[in-house]
Amino acid sequence: MRLRLVRALTWARGWQVSEPARVDQAFSIPVITVQVSEWATKKPQLLALVDWDDESCKKTDQFTDYYRHGDRPPYLNDFFDTLRHEVEIVAQIVRASLSVTSLWAQRYTRSQYMGPHNHGAVGYSAVLYAEYDPDAHTGTQFISPFNNFTNGQSMTYTPKVKEGDLIVFPSALLHSALPNESKKQRTIFSFNFLTE
Repeated sequence: MRLRLVRALTWARGWQVSEPARVDQAFSIPVITVQVSEWATKKPQLLALVDWDDESCKKTDQFTDYYRHGDRPPYLNDFFDTLRHEVEIVAQIVRASLSVTSLWAQRYTRSQYMGPHNHGAVGYSAVLYAEYDPDAHTGTQFISPFNNFTNGQSMTYTPKVKEGDLIVFPSALLHSALPNESKKQRTIFSFNFLTE
C-alpha cells in the first residue's frame, strides 16, 4: 500500500505514476526561439541603426539607448522592416497580431550586466542576440515565479541561444543578463509587445 501511495503522489519529470493516479502540469511558461533568416545580411543592417558612440547611453553596467529615445527610437520602423518575417512567425505562434510598445538596444562589455527585472505584468518581451558568442557569453537567465517544491530553492532557466536568435517570453517573467566574463562585447535588441 505504501509503495502505491508514493507512486500516486509522485510529482516530477520522469516519475512513473500508475492508475488511477495522474500528474498534470498546472502551469506552463513559454519561451519561444526563432532564428533570424539571412542573419549575415541582416546583422550589419541592424547594428548600423544605433549610435554606439552616444556618450549619454553609456552607463556603468551597460550601454542602453532605452533612456535616450524612450519607447520608440528613430530606428523602430527600420528594425521591424528588417525582422518582418520573424515577427510574422511569432504572431503565428502566439495566434495574435502584435502591437509593439517599446524597442531599445543594449551592449555589455567585460563585467557589465543587467540585474533581475521584468518588463511589466502584461504582454510579451523579446531579446535578439545581435552580437553573441556561445563559447564566451551566456544567454538570458530566467527566474521561475515559484520555488522548487522539494527544497524551496529558486529555479532558473537559461536557454541555449546563438547569434541571430530571437527569444520571446512573457513580460512578467523575471530575468537577467549575467555579467559578461569575456573581452568580446555582447549586444542585444529588446522589445515589448501586446497581442491583439
